Amino acid sequence: MRKAWKGHKYKLYTYFKDIGGEDDMNMAKRTPHPDLKKEQQQDWEMLCDHWSSEKFKEWLAKNTEVRSKRKWWSRNESVSTPRHHIRRGEDLTSTTGQIETWRERHCDSDKG
Repeated sequence: MRKAWKGHKYKLYTYFKDIGGEDDMNMAKRTPHPDLKKEQQQDWEMLCDHWSSEKFKEWLAKNTEVRSKRKWWSRNESVSTPRHHIRRGEDLTSTTGQIETWRERHCDSDKG
């Protein structure tokens, strides 16, 4: 449920940025995400206020800076290794296939 909620918040925040909510708060508040119901207007306005607050902007800048200092990047993105394994068309009971999937997602042919 946590992953679903995080994905939903990301979808809403992306929409907020796409409609220019960072520049025009009033317009963003008047244009809620199409998936939201009319009775959720107050929730949308609260989220718009949150995303435009100084505290949120500081948190966002801090996290962006921390991510830029990572020594290594995950090649898995937001998909689990078993999910990549299934996408490769492998059977989950295949141990050798799982090793190859892990190697494909975590090893770089240039750097080892």
